[in-house]
Amino acid sequence: MKKDLVKKYLKVYKHKSVAKWFPFIRPTEIEEAINKGCIFSVNIDGKIAGVVMYGRYKNQNKRNLGDRGDVVLKHIVTLPEFQGKGVAKKLYKHVEEFAKIVKAQKLVLSVQKKNDRANAFYKKMGMKIVGKRNWNSKKEGVIEGFIYTKTITKNKLSLLTA
Repeated sequence: MKKDLVKKYLKVYKHKSVAKWFPFIRPTEIEEAINKGCIFSVNIDGKIAGVVMYGRYKNQNKRNLGDRGDVVLKHIVTLPEFQGKGVAKKLYKHVEEFAKIVKAQKLVLSVQKKNDRANAFYKKMGMKIVGKRNWNSKKEGVIEGFIYTKTITKNKLSLLTA
């Protein structure tokens, strides 16, 4: 069953519109997220519409993206046919609720500067740019990006539902 789930998630990441942003996703990374309970999907009509992977920093992050206990949103992906239907917002809110439950101080992520759609989305969700980050790519050279954070407020929690 787990292998089937890994294949389903991997299929989303290998979609041509998604793979350009996440060419590095490996089945082992997906399996590890499943084992840790740090992957969530929104399904529409029996099809995975979008996926979010997230985690929690155990120590100070080497890239200065976050502190011990912060929640890192690794990536949100929504298949093109489901974009504009609230899928990404549901995925983001799931991670935000997780951050509240584990009493994280911040939600942290990084995104490529050229990914205009993602940058606009994260700003709309109330995240703030706090720094820059670069990735080295054999194919593209240096890829510029931003580091975003959002302070997690301690208000009422809703129940997480899968």
